[in-house]
Amino acid sequence: MVALLAWAAPASQAQLNYLQNFDSIGPAGTSLPSGWIAGYLGAESSVNRAVMTPYAGNGLAVTAMPLVVSDGSAIPTPNVGTVFNLGTTGSADRALGGYPRTTPSGDQVYQVGVVNNTGGALSSIQLSYWGEQWRQSQGTSSSGPELLRVLASSTSSIDGFAYFAGLDFLAPIQTTAQGPVGGLDGNLPANRVFVTGTITFGTPVADGGTFYVRWHDWNDNGTSDHFLGIDDVSISSVVPEPTIASLLLMAVGALVVGARVRRK
Repeated sequence: MVALLAWAAPASQAQLNYLQNFDSIGPAGTSLPSGWIAGYLGAESSVNRAVMTPYAGNGLAVTAMPLVVSDGSAIPTPNVGTVFNLGTTGSADRALGGYPRTTPSGDQVYQVGVVNNTGGALSSIQLSYWGEQWRQSQGTSSSGPELLRVLASSTSSIDGFAYFAGLDFLAPIQTTAQGPVGGLDGNLPANRVFVTGTITFGTPVADGGTFYVRWHDWNDNGTSDHFLGIDDVSISSVVPEPTIASLLLMAVGALVVGARVRRK
């Protein structure tokens, strides 16, 4: 009798699918969706992105700020840093964003915690979102182009964050040479950018554990910052590509099954 190599299918793991379009906030809402926090890092500061690895703000908890409704048409009164429920007036289509300012926020952060409910460890995720610009406010910033930086941590809501530069949202309109100062419709194609890419965690997220994704908006130097926001956030688990070894095992398994069927 010839011994045949047995093949067992890999254990199945559910797909993670997290979606957030912020429409639940409503056109006059001032409460964030569950799992989200928006505000500044640590104590109030013009630049509070300490312990950079880079730009991570590790060790600094997010201090929540009030959520204010805005269509981008006006600077807040008084002129202070503000977290926004963004959208055209009265529209059900909303976005989350803000206006960094030295007082009272400095940099701003929009952060979500997501539970790994796949039934197994999670090593990487696919992140997609729309970056939207709702106001052009300035001349050229001395700290570089205005953008939202994406960071993620698989271990803590305040530590372990790593920066993923490929997921930045670069504001489409940077200076007055591209358009006058004033409000923009962030839903128009000229004022929004689709961003997508993979985040691989340094430490896998255990089943039932929580990972964190943050968007970091710098308080840019020497300027009045744009109103930048995010919408239609999608986070999903990455299905691993089959390895050569697993494909060979699958082929052997198919041959074994076929041989048994022919004997009957």
